[in-house]
Amino acid sequence: MVDIVDWEALNAIPNGSIQTCSQINKYSESWDFVQTHKRSETEIILVSRKNESYPCHYIAMHLWKNQFNMASLEDIPIAISQKFFSKYPIFVREIKFYRKWFHKPETVDYIKHEEMHIIQALHNPYLERYMWNDEKSALTLFGEFIEGCTEFHFKTDGPEYENYVSEYERLLTNALKNGTKIEIDRACGGDYDAFVQLKN
Repeated sequence: MVDIVDWEALNAIPNGSIQTCSQINKYSESWDFVQTHKRSETEIILVSRKNESYPCHYIAMHLWKNQFNMASLEDIPIAISQKFFSKYPIFVREIKFYRKWFHKPETVDYIKHEEMHIIQALHNPYLERYMWNDEKSALTLFGEFIEGCTEFHFKTDGPEYENYVSEYERLLTNALKNGTKIEIDRACGGDYDAFVQLKN
C-alpha cells in the first residue's frame, strides 16, 4: 500500500482554496455530536473515494487503505494539507460519519486524539514526513512514538497502538527517573530532535 502524490494535479490547485470535500448534513445526529465534543477551531471535513478533487480523493484513499476512520495532519503531506482553507482539520470518511457507532462515547477520544495530532503538527509542520516511511506504508520509530504518546492520552485502539503505548510508557518512566521529563514532553509535542535525544 503506497501513497503516491500526483504533483501535477496538486500544483494546479491554489493553496487554501478547498473549503470542503463532501457536503455535511448539518441536521444529522453526527453533526450535533461533533459540534458538542470538538474544539471550536477544529474543522470536520468529510472525504470520500468518490470525491473528484485530488486532495480530497488522496486523503480518502489513504484512510481507506489503512482502515482509518479519521485522521488529521499527522497523516497528510504538508503539500496536500496546504490546499485546505482550514488550519485545524480532522478528515473523516464520509461512509463512516453517519453510522450509529459514531455517536458512542469512545468517539470523543477519537476526536481528541486527532486534535492532539493537530497541535503536534502546529509545532512541527513536517510531522507527517517524520512519522511515515518514504513509501507511506509504515510508521517510523518516531511515528510509533507519536502514536504511543497520543494513544496514552486518548485511547482509540488503533492497530499496534498497544505496543506503541508500552514503549512510550517505558520512555516516560525512564525520563521521570532521569529528570528528562521536559524532553519527552517536547517529543510528544512533535519535536523530532527531542525524540532523538530520548532514544540516545
